[in-house]
Amino acid sequence: MTPTHYVAQRVLKGDAAGDASIVRRVSAAEIEAAVVDQVRALLQQPEILVGTWLAARTQAPDLKEGEVRVALARLDPL
Repeated sequence: MTPTHYVAQRVLKGDAAGDASIVRRVSAAEIEAAVVDQVRALLQQPEILVGTWLAARTQAPDLKEGEVRVALARLDPL
C-alpha cells in the first residue's frame, strides 16, 4: 500500500471535530510534486552547482562544471 493523502495530526488524534479552520487531508501527490519542484529549483542555484562541482572534483578531478549542471538537472531518472 502507498499513502495517497497526508492527514493532519489533530484529525488523527480526534480533536479536530467542529474546527473548520484546519486542512484535514492533502493529496500526497500534490505535496510530493511541490517538494520535488523545490528540490529542482534548489539544485539549479549557482552556489549549489559550484559547491557540488568542487566537492565532486575531489573524486573526479577532470569533471567539468557543465557535466555537474546536466547531472543535477536530470532529477527525474533518480
